[in-house]
Amino acid sequence: MSDVRKPAVLVVDDDPGMRGLISTVLEGAGFAVYEAEDGLAALAILGGLLPDLIISDLEMPRMSDYHLVPAVRRHFPQIPLVVISGAAKSEKFPPGIVADAFLRKGDFRTTELCMRVSELVHARNSLPQQDADKSASVAVARLDES
Repeated sequence: MSDVRKPAVLVVDDDPGMRGLISTVLEGAGFAVYEAEDGLAALAILGGLLPDLIISDLEMPRMSDYHLVPAVRRHFPQIPLVVISGAAKSEKFPPGIVADAFLRKGDFRTTELCMRVSELVHARNSLPQQDADKSASVAVARLDES
């Protein structure tokens, strides 16, 4: 039995099918996956767990990503954030969303998801521990340039 800790990913999506699919794919790729059905449930989980990465849908009831992302950025700037949405009309970040990566629902492959998650987790975990604990996100987010 190995003492190596699996990188933890929090998947936030109100669609149980999408949440389950992403979780299954990432678990198969060697990640420990935690699930939340909306932003409020995600914040409750973040009270006791600091994942290596968060994947979140944009449009959700109770607390959408438009409120979750700023809260995560303010309180957990060291955690990379991937936004997945079918509501956005392009590959660009929706206005007001500051994330490390954006994937459009229905337009990405599971291999692309695993690659982006692995890259972001590796980049975060390769920082010296004190920098990983306090740094802002690794990637610079792009805002909609229309």
